[in-house]
Amino acid sequence: MPIHTVVDIHTGVVVHTLQGTLEIQEAFQAFDSQFDLPDYQPGMPAVWGFRQADVNGLSADEVRKY
Repeated sequence: MPIHTVVDIHTGVVVHTLQGTLEIQEAFQAFDSQFDLPDYQPGMPAVWGFRQADVNGLSADEVRKY
């Protein structure tokens, strides 16, 4: 699943946009990689866009861990 992550420097928000079938490990990797983005500042809020994501393959336990 493609996960596109950007830091919106105007609003100070990290935006993750997900498309296709979600694999939980990809989401964890996207979360961890946001800290390495050049414009990231500690404490920035994040928005996750799931509108184009298929999460039907995730179990309740996986979602709770996330």
